[in-house]
Amino acid sequence: MTNVSSSIKKKLLFFSFLITGYLCAQNIPAKNIVNNFFEIGWRAGLNLTFPENFKSISNPYSSTNEVKKAIDGFTLGLYTQFKFSALYVRPEVLFSKYNSTYESLTVGKSRLEAPISLGLKLIPLLSLFAGPTYRLDLEDTTQGFTLENSKENSTLGIHFGTRIHLGKLGVEARIERGISDHISKLITTNNLLIGTIDNRQSIACLGISYSF
Repeated sequence: MTNVSSSIKKKLLFFSFLITGYLCAQNIPAKNIVNNFFEIGWRAGLNLTFPENFKSISNPYSSTNEVKKAIDGFTLGLYTQFKFSALYVRPEVLFSKYNSTYESLTVGKSRLEAPISLGLKLIPLLSLFAGPTYRLDLEDTTQGFTLENSKENSTLGIHFGTRIHLGKLGVEARIERGISDHISKLITTNNLLIGTIDNRQSIACLGISYSF
């Protein structure tokens, strides 16, 4: 029995040397093998926010429903990606900031986002992806007004988009839309309620990513 066990160990050791020698001969670093299945990197993007639904109560502006088109913001964070042939799963942790302008009223917002994407590569350079997004509001800022959330600051959204894969570099376009009710009350400095803002707006994001 001892001779058989010793023989098996020798064979396993021999095959281990063969595999190691093959990888060295092919010049395939272990890092490249891992990168075939796993990826980590950073992502940044520009947010273009579609108008939110502003419902005026006292109508202090001449046309509160007219929203300026000059709406801006940015997104910055990290991602990981697990690859399964043509499919991939991509969790992300992002900080997002954007502004919405209603005539003289500008609402600035920032939040943490945790989207999880399921992607499908149609061709090696192009993929489609979609998934849920968990969102946690950090702060709302206005000039001369206070925004009070009528519900919890955490909400759920959905996103979908397309991504171009250029080696370590990725270029993408995505649309995100809130699906949870999230209404903010607009209150003046003397505690007068003048309107509400529906925060389930759609956001278009043009972004890039780069793997470490």
